[in-house]
Formats: sequence, structure tokens, C-alpha cells
Amino acid sequence: MKVVITDKMLKKIFFIALGVVVFVILIIAIVQSFDKGHVSSNSTIMKDVSPTGKYLKYLQLNNYEDESLYPTETIELNAKDAVLVAGSTNETYFKEINSNHVHMQRNDRGEEQELTIRYDEITDTDGTLLASDASDKVIYMGATGSATWEFNVPADGFYNILLDYVAEQSGGANIERKFVVDEAKDANGNYIPPYDALLNVSFQRVWGDAPGADIITDINGNQIKPEQAEYFFRRQVYAKDSVGYVTEPYLVFFEAGNHKLTIEAVRECMTIYNVYLTPKEHYDSYQTVYNNWISSGAKIVDKDNMDINQTEWTIQGEDSTYRSSSTLYAVSDRSSKFNHPADHVKILLNVIGGAKWSTSGDWISWNVNVPVAGLYKISLRCKQNSSRGLFAVRTVSINNEIPFAEAKNCKFNYSANYSIVTLGNSEGDFYFYLNQGENIISLEASLGDYGSEINSVQSIIDNLNNVYRQIIAITGTSPDNYINYKLKERLPELFDNADTEEANDGLFKSYAKELREIAARITEISGEKSGETASLETMALQLEKFVKKPRNIQRNLSTFSSNISSLGTWILTVTEQTLTIDEIYVHTKDFKLPRANPNFFGDLGFKFIAFVRSFFFDYTTIGKTEATAGYENIEVWLLTGGSAGREQANAIRTLVNSSFTHQHRINVDLKAVSSGVLLTATLSGNGPDVAIQADNGTPVNYAIRGAIYDLTQFDDFVVEEKVDANGNKSYSVKVDGEATSRWQDSAMTPYELEGGFYALPNTQGFLVMFYRTDIFEAQGWDVPQTWTDAINLIPELQFQNLSFYLPLNTVGASSVVNQVFASRLYQTGGRFYRTKLNEETGLEYMESNFDSEEAINAFEFWCSFYTDYSFSLSVSGGTFINRFRTGEMPIGIASYETYNTLAVSAPEIRGKWKFALMPGTVDDNGDLHIDGAAGGSAIMLMKQAKNPEGGWEFMKWWTSADTQIQYAREIESILGAAARHPTANIEAFQALSWTVDELAVLMQQWENTVGVPEVAGGYYTGRNLENAFRYVVNNKTNPRETLDDYVRTINNEINRKRDEFGLGTSPDYYG
Repeated sequence: MKVVITDKMLKKIFFIALGVVVFVILIIAIVQSFDKGHVSSNSTIMKDVSPTGKYLKYLQLNNYEDESLYPTETIELNAKDAVLVAGSTNETYFKEINSNHVHMQRNDRGEEQELTIRYDEITDTDGTLLASDASDKVIYMGATGSATWEFNVPADGFYNILLDYVAEQSGGANIERKFVVDEAKDANGNYIPPYDALLNVSFQRVWGDAPGADIITDINGNQIKPEQAEYFFRRQVYAKDSVGYVTEPYLVFFEAGNHKLTIEAVRECMTIYNVYLTPKEHYDSYQTVYNNWISSGAKIVDKDNMDINQTEWTIQGEDSTYRSSSTLYAVSDRSSKFNHPADHVKILLNVIGGAKWSTSGDWISWNVNVPVAGLYKISLRCKQNSSRGLFAVRTVSINNEIPFAEAKNCKFNYSANYSIVTLGNSEGDFYFYLNQGENIISLEASLGDYGSEINSVQSIIDNLNNVYRQIIAITGTSPDNYINYKLKERLPELFDNADTEEANDGLFKSYAKELREIAARITEISGEKSGETASLETMALQLEKFVKKPRNIQRNLSTFSSNISSLGTWILTVTEQTLTIDEIYVHTKDFKLPRANPNFFGDLGFKFIAFVRSFFFDYTTIGKTEATAGYENIEVWLLTGGSAGREQANAIRTLVNSSFTHQHRINVDLKAVSSGVLLTATLSGNGPDVAIQADNGTPVNYAIRGAIYDLTQFDDFVVEEKVDANGNKSYSVKVDGEATSRWQDSAMTPYELEGGFYALPNTQGFLVMFYRTDIFEAQGWDVPQTWTDAINLIPELQFQNLSFYLPLNTVGASSVVNQVFASRLYQTGGRFYRTKLNEETGLEYMESNFDSEEAINAFEFWCSFYTDYSFSLSVSGGTFINRFRTGEMPIGIASYETYNTLAVSAPEIRGKWKFALMPGTVDDNGDLHIDGAAGGSAIMLMKQAKNPEGGWEFMKWWTSADTQIQYAREIESILGAAARHPTANIEAFQALSWTVDELAVLMQQWENTVGVPEVAGGYYTGRNLENAFRYVVNNKTNPRETLDDYVRTINNEINRKRDEFGLGTSPDYYG
């Protein structure tokens, strides 16, 4: 019988099969959900890893594989024995210590940049004098200066450097120091270390919840993290790789005899007690240490044979005591009902770590109190759900000491859900010796066995970037596929030399082979094949294709560049060692660990209730607490956009709760609102009292419509007008009775209209020049100081198909004037607008000054980069950062905030770039002018404010140095260093974590900024300047004539707006 399969039958078969698949998946999920989720950390002794680069060459030069060169004795260098301390004095006037806690403050924040030997009279909490005689000198080292010790080494050998120090209050970032042997200096007299890694060795600070800072709960039941504070503990830390590629402390070689060791300040302040040259760090295996514990009488803690009431001591992850970074604090996780505490929709601070705990070297410590001394097990309820196919590594310390070798390499495998991980290995669980009473458990992020592989990939990236620059020097960045560039003949080292007597692999094959070996080792280390090795294998495959067919290079050059960038991204991915901790269990051997997760039905119910409750929960209110009776009330809006969002609002709320509401007796209703909503809310009478993060043009645009409060109406607002030789106005503003202005004079310029002032500066940005020091040194180029120098450098760059970056506004209706044009205009004595008298009406009117000779010359100069030197119109700031990393654009002018992005997202070029003053213009008298245009944002008081006096108090508080410093540190603690706040407050800016050299450049450039005035109709200025520029570049028209046409359009709009608001207009304007 013939069976006919109809479409209807096919549909039935399909849905039956689909139902079976869903049913099977459901059954598997249900069965798996009943697994307890108990696993081991599979800790192993870390493999001996070989360093790479200049550090490896240094070790090889000094025969580091010779075991006789590793001494067993420590050389101690006391602070009092320093033979040379370079720097000037700075008095310490407040000192406080308990047995392990030092807190020292100096007199002038922002000027703590000196160094001195001092005698400390330090007292314990009961007033007992701890140190007061000359034998107890310590060295306070500010952000500059150096200290040198002389000592004798009995025999040739390698030593680790251990620093005994206290971090001092300064910018809040990690401290950096340079280590120099025997006062080695370069041709310029600067100290140089034995190898590059010792140029900037990082030493961490200690952070924790501020004393007495409890978790605050808002009106919706959400918890707000407590304020973070720095704790000034005395610590002993090895000089080691802060990035974590080299997992062991750095080794320094000394020949037998007399030597000098110099420590030079690079960043931040510290006090040095002692320096130790120690034998190479070594740890015994777990089994050896365990046997020693047992032989010394230590016992495994057991409820059955010891007088104890319990078998486990649980520590909540969020209850950590101290951390290495202000970004490490309790966070919320609503993914599991087993979290402690847990809620379906409320933000409860119930875990710690996650994405914030991903940087190698970052550590968290907890305290645990146990009733008897002995051997305990340690388990953690945690998850690593970011790196599939890889594991995160943590180094475990007990009471500030690593107990055995395996504790340096505790592994936490990927899991989408929580697991309970017991520290141990394939042979069983580890025991840890704890003292009776309080103990400290610390976990430090580490790259473990991945470190050496990442370091090798980094070395390959450096080499491939060099190769890429060699290739584009011949082909350009967009080569012609049909031209034979003869790369094999011109770059023979890239290809195999099989035809020569000394046959060897070329660089391409060598790098491909090394990448495949690294991918294989990572698979072996991880225990499984991971998709994270795809980038390595893709690059290896492409290099192998280049060897087989060199013409593939020019056809796939852009892909080659992208693959190099992918290797950099791979490094960032693998180095993200995230781990989320809910609970830590210190327990006896007979304790039964709980389940890690609820079963399928429990989890389903929890998530269903969370889904339903999400429709009724208020997610818009930012940390609002119960209003305090009797206090005044104001409403503040944070205008959200590219640089502000909910995280910034949470940071402001934290500061308002801690240092404004009770101090000023004013309740603040804070809301995060899109900037576009402000206009409609103001028109309807439902706007705020105060708006933060308004664009530079917003205050004047609102002011001419009578929507903004004129701050000159407040008695404590004092303004002094200044006019330079070119007629540009600036304003020194003092508030709250202060003797000096909080801001640069240029900062107030955009907020002035007809003698009134309608905002205070919130942020301010300006341009500096970034350059790759390694490329400039290799090519022998000097950093441009003038625009003439820059223009002379461009042909040298283009000869090697490299580029110079200048910032451009994005295509569209941008009202922001290009800062390169504006800077050149100001440097040559020009200005944006001019004021004239209309004799017919007797009123002054304003018009564009872009038809002046200075403006036309500046415009022609700006256009010439694109018409004469073929600069690209399509290069954005993000493109510049990527090409700066590869070296394709080794120099460029960009906002100083680019520093934050490069410092965080480009670790592969760390120490290979700097920034300098932007190029200046030399006048007829030989004076160099480096004037630059400034941009920024404002905080403004709305005219419809129900409580203008309360709003004014908030504005003064918000723009004060103390608040801006706290906010800058708070936002960095939430979002990291890439989110550094570009504050307009001078004192707060100086208190941020800059090196002395960086701060000197930034302050000099900032002090030479000129504010761009805002006028009625001024939005047409930037828009039409951009239109004129692009018309000239795209159509090769005459710049002078083109700009003149657009100036008429600008003036017409300015007059139209002035006429609309009853201001003076030009006699040529007829409406």
C-alpha cells in the first residue's frame, strides 16, 4: 500500500518532533536542577612561566637559570639609612595611629608633591608614644622626589624587592614608583631602571566602607551602597607586574659588592618605612605544609572530638572588611532566590565582585571568628559566568600569608548558575590553619597559568603592529590589488628563507606557529576547547596564507589590521577574571554543604513572581529616602545623555544623603531625566528647581526666553570681567564668600548674556596632543610645539603612510564649533563675535566676526589639512583610539578625556604614549600662543524654581571642591577609571590621580583655554561653519568666498533671534 505524506502530516510530524525536543530539554533541565552544585577549585601548583620581552632579555643576560644565583638571606634597607632624599619639605600636622592603622594628612591638597625625611611622633589609641627618636625615621614621598640607599651584596644573585609602606592621602589611585639600580641615568639625566617593567611599579591602596556608613534603604526598599573610604594601613608588598602577565615578583640582579637602590616617585604619595631585598619568592606544596601542621600538633576541627557548638561559620560576601579598590563593593544580584538576602525586584546588596572584580591584583578580604585553633575547610557559593571555556583564578591568603603553593592558583570554572566551590584539588579538599578568634581570609584576582600565554600574545601583537607599519609604509592603508608591491623582496624577513644555505622560518610563519602553540596550551590549561582561542587561530591562519601567497597581504590588509585588534580584544577578554561571591563557608570536615541553587520549580516560581512584580515596581526614583520633617525641599534633575546616566545619579544621591541634606536642612528629590524632556517640562511648568549636566548652549538659550534664574541676584555671587588684547571676555566668579574662583576664567564665558550669568560650570574639557613615544623615539621625531612643526611632520608621517589626527564634528546639525578652528582663531588674535552700535535705534547689536582676516586665515588653515594633505573626513575619535593603538596614527589632537580611555582600554601600549600641549602659534614678537577653545556642561537654576534659595545652596555645594572630589572618586568607584569626571573645579581637578608631569601639562593647557561665548542664534555659528568647511573640502572651492557666504547666513539668524527677543539688531536687518 502506498503511503502518501501530505503537508498536513508533515506539519504534525514537525510539531510532534518539536514537542519531543522541548520535552526532553525540559526533563534534562529539571533533572540537572536537582544537582547540588558542589565542585572543587581544582587548584594546582602554578607552572613555571618564562617572562617575555625586555624583562626576559635582562634575566637571560644575567643567567637567571643558574640556581646558584638565588641567595637565601634578606638585605634590609631602613628609611633612616637613606643616603639621599631629593625633594623639598612639607609639614605633616596631623598624625594618628593604632597598632596597624596610620592616617596622615598634609596641609595643602593639590600641593602634596614634595618629599622629606621626618620624625614621627606616633601614639597608640591610649596615647602611648610608639616612635619618637631618630632611629624611627620614615620617608614621606609625595608625587615627586626620590630616595636612595647604599648597601653591600655578599655574592652575585637575584633578589625580589619588598616595600614596607603606608599609602598617603592624595589622588586616590594606586601609587606608582620607579626602581633604579646604581643611579643609572639616560642622556637627559633621568633615572632609568634595569628594564622597562620597573618604570612604573604599582602599589595598591586599602579601601572599605566608611566608618559608621550604614547601608541606606530608599522609600522603595532598594539599598544604597555606603560611602567608600580609604584606610591607611601599613603594608608589605612585592614589586611585581600590576597587569598580572608576570605572576611572580620582579627579579633584580646584583653583582657582589656595593650598590645603590633608588626609588623615584611617579604617581601619588606614600610613606616608606623599610625596603627589603628578599630571596626569590617560594611556597611549599600543600602536602608538605599539611604534614608540617600535623607534625606541629595542629588538629582537624571536628564537632565530634572538639568542644564546639557548630560546624560552619558563614560569611556573607557583601560583608567584606577591606578591598584593594574603591570599585569593589557590595552589589545586587536578583538571579537566584538562594542569594542572601534575596528579593524579586528590589535592589539588595547581597553579593560582591562580578564584573567589578576582574582586574588581576585586586583583592577582597573578610574576617571570620572561630572558637578553636585548627584545620578548617573553606567553601564559597559563587559563580564565574563571563568567560565560557575558561576559569577565573584567585590567590587565597590566610592572615595576609599565602599558606602553600596551590593556594596561588585556585580555579573557578565557568557556570551560568551558582556553584559551591570547595578549595581543593583532584586528591581532596584543602585544610587551612586558622587561629583561635579573628582571622583574615583574602582572595586576590590572578591570571594564573594564563599570565604567561597572555604575555606571549602581547609580544606578538607588538611585533605584528611593527610589521603592519612596515607594510603600509610600502603599500599605504588602501593598496591597489593589481599592483605588485614586491613585498617578499622588500620585506624578506617576513617570509621563509628556504632557498638560502641557512634556511629558517620567516616572521609570519614563526608568529603563526607560536599562536597555534599558545592556543593549544590554553586548551590544555582550561581542560576543554574554548571559543576564546578563535582569534589566535584566525590570525595564525591568515599569516600562513600570507606565506603561501604574498599578494594576499595587500588584498587583506584591512582584515590583517582588524585581526591584530582582535588579538588585543582577546587579551582584554582573557584578563577579565570575574567572580561573584554570595557566601563563604568556613567549616569542619563533617559539615554538609547546602545546595547551590533552587530546583527547577523553585527557580521558575521565583522568576515568575519577579516578572509580575516588575510591572508594579517604581524603577525611576533615584535612591529617594524619607523626607526629613521641617526641612526645605528642592527637585534636581540630572540630564542624562552620553556622559551621564543612572550610575551618575546614584553617585549624586549618595553624596546628597551624606553631605548635603542634613548639613543644609534641604531635602532633595533627585531624578535622572533625558535632556530633551527639560524643554517640554519647563514650558508646562513642571520642570525642576535645578538641572545638572546642561549643554554649554542651553543656559543662554533658556535665558533669552526668561526660563533661567540670573545668578547675579544672589549677594554671594561676585563677578569680575576681564577683556584680553583681542577683545575676548572672560569672567572670574567667586561664590559663597570664597577668596578665589573655583573655575578657570574661561569657564563662565558661555553662560553670560547681556551682563547676567545663568549657570555655574559643571565640567570643562579641552584639547591636548597625544603621541606614541615608542614610535617617535624609533623614528627620531620631535614632538611638535607649533603648528609649523606639526605641518613639517605630516610629510614624514605620510611617507610611511601614517596619519596625524585632528578632531571633527559629526555630520549633522551640530552647533558646536570645531575646536581646532577655534583654537587657531584664538591663537592668532581672533574672536567669534563683535558688538556694534545701531545708530538708528541706539541699541547695540552683535554679529559674527568670521569675516575678519584672522578668522578667514584660521579657516583656510583648518581646511588646508584636508585639501592639501588629504586628511580623512571619516576618522572619528573612536577610530583615532584604535589607530593610535596600532601605531597607524601615532599622533593626534583630542580631548584630554581620551587619556581615560587609553589608560583602561589599551593596556598593550601602556608606557608607550604621552600627551603634550597642543601646537601653538608664534606671533611677530616670537611669543608662543597655545590658546585652546574649551567646552563643557553646566548646572543651572530654573526661573520657575519653587525654592530658588535652596537651589542656589545646592549649586554652591555641588560645584565646591570637596563635593567634586567626592563625586569624582565615587563615580570612579562605580564605573572605573575610564569614567573619570572632567570636573570644572580647579582644586578638585588637581586632586585627581595625575602624575606631576601630566598635571603640569594639563594645567598649562587649561589655563590657556578661551571660553566660546553663546549668543542668541549662536547655534547657527557652529552648524554653518561646519557646512562651509565640508563644502570647501568636498567641492574644492575658495575658502574665503565660501566662508563669506555662510557668514551672511549666520548673521541673519543672529539678527532674527535678537529681534524675536527684543534685542538690538543690525541696521541691515529688515526681518
